[in-house]
Amino acid sequence: MTGRPALLLAGVSAACFLAAGCSSGHSTPAASAAASASSAAATPAGSASARAVSACYKRTAASGAILVRLTEPGRDAATRRASGGWTWNAASGKCVTAVQAAVATAPHGTGDCTRVAYASANPGYKVSAVPSAPLKRVTASAGPAC
Repeated sequence: MTGRPALLLAGVSAACFLAAGCSSGHSTPAASAAASASSAAATPAGSASARAVSACYKRTAASGAILVRLTEPGRDAATRRASGGWTWNAASGKCVTAVQAAVATAPHGTGDCTRVAYASANPGYKVSAVPSAPLKRVTASAGPAC
């Protein structure tokens, strides 16, 4: 896992973007998060879009904490924990849950698989374990290897 950003928390309500596989040629979730942030920053403060972005981040958390596990060829599976808050998806112009954001920003290269589960469904889960253990009661997944 050396040389790879581990986790980027975006926005006030911090949705999870697992920024792994940066050197694999995938469009990374970190890049998507940065694009969302710069898009929101470039929007005039009084505009309808700026108000929608602001309202999105002020929403009450959609769920409890989530776990996002990424597997990709040649690397140990990695899991990160994030809040269940909301984040703005600049590409779609919509406010999305942390689960939706994790799926939307998942890498889709050959052998990639991103799985999302609620932390409450995985009591005692050790996110620091390498490789990380499979998640129980997966809520959402994305990628050709899932």
